[in-house]
Amino acid sequence: MTIEPQSGPRWKWVLWRALKVYAGLCTLLFTAYLGLVLWWIISPKSPHEDLVMNFKSSYDRYMAKEFPKREKYFEGLAQYLGEYATAVPVPTADVLKYLGKPDLIDGTVEKGTFVYFYGRSGFTNRWVAYVTVIEGKLLQIGYGDLTEDGLPGFQPYRPQ
Repeated sequence: MTIEPQSGPRWKWVLWRALKVYAGLCTLLFTAYLGLVLWWIISPKSPHEDLVMNFKSSYDRYMAKEFPKREKYFEGLAQYLGEYATAVPVPTADVLKYLGKPDLIDGTVEKGTFVYFYGRSGFTNRWVAYVTVIEGKLLQIGYGDLTEDGLPGFQPYRPQ
């Protein structure tokens, strides 16, 4: 025994049934979507996720658009590396991996300051990034323009 609609053509009944199934499916999908959004919002995140993402995307941009030159993307990479180092210890080997071989050094790779020369568009003077490492880990990165008296005390970098 089948149940037939009491009134109206069969196509209206089929259309009404299809609409109910579609509404139920949409409700199910929307509920699942809301659940995922809420889970993403309230799930515990590492406080360093954004730092890692910014640093890695900066490194990718530098390698794709500027390497081996050192200009604005190099400066951005150095800035993000410095921010990243405030949250996570960055060994000297990683500094050399990401920023490359420094131009000058004062001290050693375990405890010293590296100098990287780079350019800035619109400026004729050279700029420097000072990378300070202590106990084999990045401490900080500073920036400045190269003064007329140069950098006394710094020697050309020679890998050890």
